[in-house]
Amino acid sequence: MVRYPTMRRVTQISVSFLFVLTVLTIFFTFDFLITTAVANKSITDKHRREHLQHLTTSNEILLTKLKNINDSNQERRMRHSKLKSQRVKLARFHKSKTGVKHNQVRKQSKDQRKHPLPTKTNKHSLH
Repeated sequence: MVRYPTMRRVTQISVSFLFVLTVLTIFFTFDFLITTAVANKSITDKHRREHLQHLTTSNEILLTKLKNINDSNQERRMRHSKLKSQRVKLARFHKSKTGVKHNQVRKQSKDQRKHPLPTKTNKHSLH
């Protein structure tokens, strides 16, 4: 290809220099990408940690603000039934053939008996 030995040597040196330059460019590019990704991850982790810390401190503040409630059984039952009625699932909507939406309200489940019937039978009452 090249006739003169000095030109051949210069070509070899320039090709090796270009090869080293290419390898270094690729290395530094990947190094930069990895460093950037790790830095972004640490920033998001730090942000997430600060957010969670803020939530826990606000929860602690709310816990200190809660009132000490000493209700009677009746008041507690009433409050519980109110909460239960609010938890009834919403209606499902579906389209009929006419395209009108019909509301199918889900009924609230019946309350469980507070005191189940006794399973033991009294021997004396049978006689």
